[in-house]
Amino acid sequence: MQWVKTLLLATGVAAVSATAQAKQTMCVFDIVGKSGDVYALMKDYQLAAKTWGADLELKVGTNEAVIAEDFKAGKCDAISVTGM
Repeated sequence: MQWVKTLLLATGVAAVSATAQAKQTMCVFDIVGKSGDVYALMKDYQLAAKTWGADLELKVGTNEAVIAEDFKAGKCDAISVTGM
């Protein structure tokens, strides 16, 4: 179920990113970090987004609270966290 929620979030980001010219930053929560499954999924998404004209930069973090605070502070244009 988590994968479906993450994919739906990613699809929404793509819709916004496809019309933007500037690089978009997506902060990704993965408990394992860069070697985790969620990050791997988002790397695949990043490659697909390039075909849509979106330029995504992924920032991975292992602390969900930090990811959420970075988003609130405007350091991320989109996030992938638990429950979204």
